[in-house]
Amino acid sequence: MKKEAETEVRAAARAEKQAVEEHPHGPAMMELFAQVDPWGLVEMGAPRDEYVSEVDDLLDHPGPSARDVLEVFNRWGTVVGEDPGPAEYGAHPGIREDDARRLAEGIARIRGQRAG
Repeated sequence: MKKEAETEVRAAARAEKQAVEEHPHGPAMMELFAQVDPWGLVEMGAPRDEYVSEVDDLLDHPGPSARDVLEVFNRWGTVVGEDPGPAEYGAHPGIREDDARRLAEGIARIRGQRAG
């Protein structure tokens, strides 16, 4: 049973990554997130698509603000089954305010919009 669950999780992750890669803004957003690297994971050797779940959540957001970006990271950085609690800038699962702002501005730039 455990192996089946792992297979399902991997399949869902592959589908999520494919959807992001096929989205018109997906590859540019994944590169932006890898460059900003708010949790330092890419710097520690993680693949450049490490933030695919966060990118997926923000792809179709109608103009995320820095606060929206923070809340996505807070949700994804919380252990499954735990209440993420209020999103705060700073330590994991939160991210620094300037990183959240850089990501929101980068998303707007990629989309040709003004940051929210």
